[in-house]
Amino acid sequence: MLPNDRPEIVDDDAIAEAWVADMRRPPARAHVNHASKIGHPCDRHLVLLRTHGEKATPPSQYLLEIFKRGDVLEQPVAVQQLIAAKWRVWDEQRTFYVVEKGKTLLSCRIDCLAKPPDSDQTYVTDHKVLNPYDWEKIPRGWDGYQFLRESPKPWLHSYPAQIMSYMYAHPGSAETGLLQLINALTLRSKFVYIPFDVDYMQEILDRAIRINGDVEQVELHGMRALPFPIDWDEAVCGRCPLLSVCLPDQLGRTPLELIDDDSFVELLEEDRDLNAKKGAIEKQYKLVHDRVKHMVGDRKQVAAGHFVITQKEIQYKEYTVAARVQVRMDIKDLNPKHVDADVEESA
Repeated sequence: MLPNDRPEIVDDDAIAEAWVADMRRPPARAHVNHASKIGHPCDRHLVLLRTHGEKATPPSQYLLEIFKRGDVLEQPVAVQQLIAAKWRVWDEQRTFYVVEKGKTLLSCRIDCLAKPPDSDQTYVTDHKVLNPYDWEKIPRGWDGYQFLRESPKPWLHSYPAQIMSYMYAHPGSAETGLLQLINALTLRSKFVYIPFDVDYMQEILDRAIRINGDVEQVELHGMRALPFPIDWDEAVCGRCPLLSVCLPDQLGRTPLELIDDDSFVELLEEDRDLNAKKGAIEKQYKLVHDRVKHMVGDRKQVAAGHFVITQKEIQYKEYTVAARVQVRMDIKDLNPKHVDADVEESA
C-alpha cells in the first residue's frame, strides 16, 4: 500500500545531466578537416566548422545522451567482441594525419586496426552504435557500402568517406575497411565492407584541399567568401548546428516578411516552450499556438526577432478521409539553447 505522504526522492533529470556532464563542452572551431566529417554533403558546413565553429548551437541533452552511449559502448563492446572471436586488435584510438605539400588535409582518429585469426590481412576498423531501426535497414557485407553512399542521412552518408580516409592514412592496411555496426538494443554486430575506391578517395582529397582554400579566403575576406550553400535539404540543413550562421542566405529562397513586434516574439517564445510540454498542457498550448497562427495569417514566411516561421500547404488525396489542404507551420529559433536531432552518431 502506498503511503499518504509520497515525497519525491530521485531527481531523474539531475542524474541524466550529471551522466553527460563530461560531454558538455562549449562549441569551438575545428583546426583541421576531420575524416569523420569530410563526407558531409555541404562544403559550406565544413568551412563554417573551421571558421565559425564557436557559434554552433550546443547539442541537446538527448543528443548528448546518444554521444555518451557511443562513448560507453563503441570501443569496449566492439573490441571485446573481436577479441572474443580471436581477432588481434591494436592501435586503438590512434590519430593519423594526411599531409600533402606541407599542409594537413585530414585528421584521422582510427578506432582500431584488427586482424582476423589465421589471416595476414590488417583491416582498418571503425565502430558505430546505431538505433535498431537503422541497424536493421543497413545491409551487411558489400551491399552496405552503396546503401551508405546513397543515404539521405548525413551521418550515415559520411561513414564510407571516413573509413576510406583511414585506409589512405594507413597504407599498410588491406584495401577493404570494416565498419562494425552495433545494435544499441542487442549489442549484436554486423559488418559493412568498405572497398578502397581510388577515384572516390581522390574526390575526398580534392575536397579537403578546396575546404582549406575556402577557410583561408573566409579568414581574409569574411563571410562573403563562403562557398555557396546546398539547396535546402531538411535532413541536412534542418538539423545543422550552424543553421543560425548559414540561414540568412537560405532565407532568400522564399519571400520573407518582417513582423516587427516584440510582443509577437514573446508569444513565439511561449509557443516553443509550451510545445515542448504540450503533452501535459495541451489546452494552454493550443490557445497560444492559435494566436500565433492568427498573427501569421496566410503569409508564407515571416521573421520576428530571432524566429523564422515558414508555412507550407500539404494536399491530402481522398482515401479514407476527405480530400483537404492543410497548412503546416514550421517555427525555427535562430538563437536556440540547444540542437535536438534524431541522429545516431558518436562524438
